[in-house]
Amino acid sequence: MYSNIQLADLRGGPFIVDEIIDMPGTDDRRQDWIRLVQTKDHVFYIVNLERASERDYEAAVRSDVKVTINALKESDKKDKRIHLIFSHLDKSKWSTRDPADVGNIIQDDNFIRQVYESMETEEVSGYIYTANLMGESSFMQLLQSIVDDCQA
Repeated sequence: MYSNIQLADLRGGPFIVDEIIDMPGTDDRRQDWIRLVQTKDHVFYIVNLERASERDYEAAVRSDVKVTINALKESDKKDKRIHLIFSHLDKSKWSTRDPADVGNIIQDDNFIRQVYESMETEEVSGYIYTANLMGESSFMQLLQSIVDDCQA
């Protein structure tokens, strides 16, 4: 767990992130995940685009998102949204595309569309982000987009 993280280099900042809890996507931690989804202010789910064509990985992501949607629906915080972060853009099939366009392009991908539409079907709002989390510029753009959306 990380706490009191200062984001000083963002437009409108500085901002303080109270805490970040990184959860492994394993079944033995699922109940911990559900509890955090229900009690924390924001939910971020990271999807590795490099693995997006692996059937087992796709099934695990769909299952996790369904569990997350159900936990949100049972939460007292009904206006909370899921922030889906599609990472490893640089290692994905979209690596040669302009990063500014990828957010719109990936929504045409069958797997990603299914994940996003599952949120809409369940009437849970969310945001989609794409990023190469290893590149500082892409990471800072991701953080700025998240801050902007959280303030909207």
